[in-house]
Parts: sequence; C-alpha cells; structure tokens
Amino acid sequence: MRVRIYLTRDEYARSGTEAPVCVVIDVLRATSSIVTALAHGCAAVVPVAEVPRARALGAERAWLVAGERNGVKLPGFHFGNSPREMTSPQLRGKTLVITTTNGTATIMTGSRAKLCLVASLLNLSSTAEAVLAAGGEVAVVCSGTEGRFSLDDYYVACALTTLLTSCLEPSGKAARRARFILQRYPDPLDALRASAHGQRLQRLGFGEDLVWCARVDAFPVVARWNRGAVVASRQSPVSGTARLLRSMPGAAKGRAAGRRQSWPPDFCPALHPVAFPAPVVAPYCCP
Repeated sequence: MRVRIYLTRDEYARSGTEAPVCVVIDVLRATSSIVTALAHGCAAVVPVAEVPRARALGAERAWLVAGERNGVKLPGFHFGNSPREMTSPQLRGKTLVITTTNGTATIMTGSRAKLCLVASLLNLSSTAEAVLAAGGEVAVVCSGTEGRFSLDDYYVACALTTLLTSCLEPSGKAARRARFILQRYPDPLDALRASAHGQRLQRLGFGEDLVWCARVDAFPVVARWNRGAVVASRQSPVSGTARLLRSMPGAAKGRAAGRRQSWPPDFCPALHPVAFPAPVVAPYCCP
C-alpha cells in the first residue's frame, strides 16, 4: 500500500495522480456535516461547487438544500454547514444538496478515483478500515482553506495515516510527521481550535461545531461517492479490521457523544513549535 497526503485540493489536482482510492477531508465542516447527516438517516448527500446549481437542484427535484459561504448560511437554504443541524429528523430518508466554500469542490475533484471516501474525525476508524480493505495506492486530500494549507484538515489526515501505519507497521517520513502532529496536539479539539479556520469559526459563533467535529469515531459510517452523491454504508462491529483498529494502543475508543479522544504518543521527538504551512508530505510505502 502506498499513501500520499495532499495539503490542498489544488495540489492534488495538479499532481495528476491516478490513485484508485481517494480520501477527502474538510473537517471544518463539510465532511463532518455530510457524515453526520448520513449517520442520522439522510439517504444521500449531493455536493456541488456553485450556489446557483445547488438552488436549481433543490427547486427542480424538491431536495433539501444546505450551504454556506465564508462560514455563513446562505439565504433561503434549509440548513447551513453546521454538523449539529444535520441531526434534524427532516433529513431522514431525504436527499440533501450541499455547497460549501471548500469541501464540496474537493469531493467533486476526488470523485474521479475508483473509490472516493469522505472522512472526518467522526468516522475515522471506519474510513481507515475501508481504505485497508480496498488496498492499492491511496490519496488523502485535505481541502484546505481557500486554496491554502489548513491545520485542521492536515491533523485528520495525520490521524488517519497513524491508524493505517499502526496496522501495517511501515516506516518513513510521513508516518513520523503524522505521529509528531498527534503528539503536538494530543486532544483533537486543541488542533481544531488552533487552526486558522477553527479560530475564524469561533469568532463567528460556531465554537460548539468544533466540539462536535472533534469527536473521534462517533459514527460507524463509511461515506463514499456513488454516482453523483455521497452515500453511507455501516461497518460491521465484528469485522476483523475494526477489532484490530479499536484494540490498538491509542486507537479511538470513545463513541459516546461529547467524549474526546487523545492518542498517547508513541513517537517522541523534541517538542518544538510546528511551523506551518507544512512541507509536502512524502509518501510512505508498505510492501
């Protein structure tokens, strides 16, 4: 298995990679909102890049519509981009169209892969299990913030990488950097709050969204692209890979609402301040 982290959507698009598996991350907040909606009974989530397209689909097909620009809910939409809104009973069995500043365009870019997965901390282990089951080359794509590196997305990419490396025991620069980031921010909420985008959301009054998005493995859902929409499949709690992931030292174990997970450090460099934006993450390779 070969995994590479791309720090922004543009970096991934320029790479021309043909990795059969693509994992898209926009933890604050698009992928967290999509995973939450699917976990609460939404039948499918249709990501679109442009606001007019979202409005048109909602009107033509009587679909529910969610979206934001610059963190703020769009006028006339049913929902904004807060994952806490995605628990609404109104979503059960329905299709939701969503457009956001960063994440939805990234999902559409990643959808050309044979298997495109939508990841957040909320479904971290389930996503890792799906990646391991698929095998082959994997592109982990951070949405970033308006084309720039974003600590919050990179943190989730590092958490996913650490789960995979803990199972496969490879060595390499990417694995070491991932463990360093998790040691630097052992509480996921601290990483989200430290990010520039997280700070902006807090100023806009969405601090509770960060708490929601920091819950590791709240939902046993694999969110995957399927013919123009993101749909859910639930992981079996008795799956061998799931048991392995959940039994690892430091693996996510808390599914209770509101519980935050910390990873005990198993990589111990000197704790120097992390300089961002980070360099491009070199791939690690597993035989």
